[in-house]
Amino acid sequence: MKLRLLTMSYLAQAHYIRGDYGRSIALALDNLAALPAAWIYETFGNTAPISNERISVFNSLGELGRFDEAVPHETEALRIADVVHDAFSVGRAYTGSALLHVRSGRWATARSRLERGIAAYWAGNISLGLYPVTAH
Repeated sequence: MKLRLLTMSYLAQAHYIRGDYGRSIALALDNLAALPAAWIYETFGNTAPISNERISVFNSLGELGRFDEAVPHETEALRIADVVHDAFSVGRAYTGSALLHVRSGRWATARSRLERGIAAYWAGNISLGLYPVTAH
């Protein structure tokens, strides 16, 4: 089960990166539906919980202009990141949220989320997360 969850998570991310947002959403939502509630904060050896897959969901929805549908996924991803409270999870969730708000034209919200995400990456000394988002 754990291997399936990880594999499907990577597959959903690959479809997001390819620009196949509809497929990314479908795979991620199926994977999240299969995730037992007791495992919501589990990383399975990954850098962040599988439940942070919601970031791909809300960013894919944002790419498709479906901003209202993205809100519950964004809210839950930020909540999980704040509970887990590790630099990578917080940085990824908040910078992902910032990109969603850039796409929807909510500049003030985008800036505050981006600042929080960058601060988390700095605090955790995660340079890999810093360089792509600093330009935003």
